[in-house]
Amino acid sequence: METRVLLEKVIDGFAVPGKNRAEKALEYLRYSTTQLAASKYLYSKKLNKEAVFLLQQSVENAAKAFETLALPNANGKNIRHAPLKVLRDHVPVLLQNFSNYVKIMEDISGIFSNQSGVGKFISERSGVKKKRDQTKANYDKIMTLSPAYIKRIDDIIKATTDKGTNVGDRRKFWEQTLNLSDDAEAQFRNLLHDSDSANKRARSHKLGLLLVGPFVGLAVGKAHSKKFRASVKYTISIYFFAFTRLFSLAYLTTLHQQPTRYPKTDGNDYWDSDAYTRDKPLVRNLSMLLRETSALNKAIKSASVAVIDYHG
Repeated sequence: METRVLLEKVIDGFAVPGKNRAEKALEYLRYSTTQLAASKYLYSKKLNKEAVFLLQQSVENAAKAFETLALPNANGKNIRHAPLKVLRDHVPVLLQNFSNYVKIMEDISGIFSNQSGVGKFISERSGVKKKRDQTKANYDKIMTLSPAYIKRIDDIIKATTDKGTNVGDRRKFWEQTLNLSDDAEAQFRNLLHDSDSANKRARSHKLGLLLVGPFVGLAVGKAHSKKFRASVKYTISIYFFAFTRLFSLAYLTTLHQQPTRYPKTDGNDYWDSDAYTRDKPLVRNLSMLLRETSALNKAIKSASVAVIDYHG
């Protein structure tokens, strides 16, 4: 009985949003998915500028879905054309939620380590302690990098949203993302690296969940066991798959919303309207960015479905 009470308390500690937020997130994802398909088609027809525009729109709607699902008091409207600003404003909340997940992993590890017989055997085989340590290490890494992340976000937000920003600064960021140079190159490499790392971490956690699941079911019953699986699926999808991928994609695409939609008309416009040729790295690597955006949408959809399952 003591184990059941402890596990129920731990499981109820997951920061899972309401069902209505998950349903709204899925609505935004439908727009994002349609825009992504249109971008792929236009890119195949060598309509590069139009393909980049719809990629940017797809990322923006994915950001609205993420905000609606993962951030408190959100409905997606705060994103507008500045997804990076919303992510930046909520970094403390995201880190706190991730910290809570670390604490939950520690509590579950402690509960399992005190079991005897089949419970202890399943705990040892599932590697709960290892998963807990991996999660803690990942959290510590994020905490170490967050000041640098926030500084980068602030710089590009200023260039994107502040009309008083020097046109030369805005053009510099635009050129960096078009040519995938300097910080933009780092974000592109981070996107590919984080994608591979997230896949490995998620497979590891899913294996642990598969092995731990039967014990949790025996200990707390069917209802809480279902909530446990849905909570972990939501957390993995949002924090291991979606957040860092969304950050990099938003960074790379935000400044291309206007240049791909409007011609240059005056000195305040920082772009060249005919710059989106196949030799430009952003355009040349668009298929890869489309693939990562598709993976982002799948992660947010997985998290949304998990929330709906959680609430029954």
